[in-house]
Amino acid sequence: MSPPFLYVQRIASPAIADLLHVNCDVIWRNCGAFLSLNEDTRTTPSMNNDHLRADNRQQAQPTPLLHKQPVPTGRPPLPSFEILPAVPPNLADRNRRFYPSPPSATPFDLFSVQPIKGTPTHYRFLRKGDPSRSQGLFFIDGACTDNGAAPGASREPRGGAAIIVSPEAYSSPIKVALPLDGQKHTSNRAELRAALVALGLRQWYGEGFDNVVLATDSEYLVLGVCERIHKWKNNGWRTNNGAVKNQDLWKALLERIRELEQHGTHVQFWLIPRHLNEADPYAKQAAVSV
Repeated sequence: MSPPFLYVQRIASPAIADLLHVNCDVIWRNCGAFLSLNEDTRTTPSMNNDHLRADNRQQAQPTPLLHKQPVPTGRPPLPSFEILPAVPPNLADRNRRFYPSPPSATPFDLFSVQPIKGTPTHYRFLRKGDPSRSQGLFFIDGACTDNGAAPGASREPRGGAAIIVSPEAYSSPIKVALPLDGQKHTSNRAELRAALVALGLRQWYGEGFDNVVLATDSEYLVLGVCERIHKWKNNGWRTNNGAVKNQDLWKALLERIRELEQHGTHVQFWLIPRHLNEADPYAKQAAVSV
């Protein structure tokens, strides 16, 4: 379902127009809405609302980046390890999508840089206020240059993926070019590759995670893995329009998810706005570096 679309035909003053532009970010985070202001929005003579403009500039401060945060100082906690019970597939599938609480929460609101419990000298993004340190967050993204280019175009599409699992002070973002495997590169394949790379980097249950959350701005990925994949599988990987596209990657993703959950690590996907996806610029870099 498309997000709601708010249209404002005329606004009393440029200052109020500015206020709406600033609050557009809040609207997006709360309900996924877009804000449109028509061309005569700003035609009204300016009023003496300089104080509103100052307040707006304060509200428009960008969200801090998790992967730019420093690693904690001081003595790390003692390592701990436990064998996790398998996650039942039906339970895991019913809870495949991650919903933040409150709904407007950002990754920075819910997670922070902390040492993992399996190896306390390793740092990940862990849930704030969770003494078990068992829920981790990864940023993933895919990009493709010349996406959708027609056959015979002067430049073929080239895809790349990026994954951020740690603060930059501990480990750099991971950038991966899509392999030249005979499959045409697309942004959708790049998004799927990003998820596969993130889940395949480590045996995440070995770091003590009973839950990993993949934050992505790809609706294609989130709706596919959270709502559609089992229907596709039950229908022989076909839809009313023919064979499911990228089914090789969908099958590989489902297989990896099941493997992790058999060892006790539940995999979830969080659909976030693009401006909150810290992997986005690195995915673009990975694509153009091919």
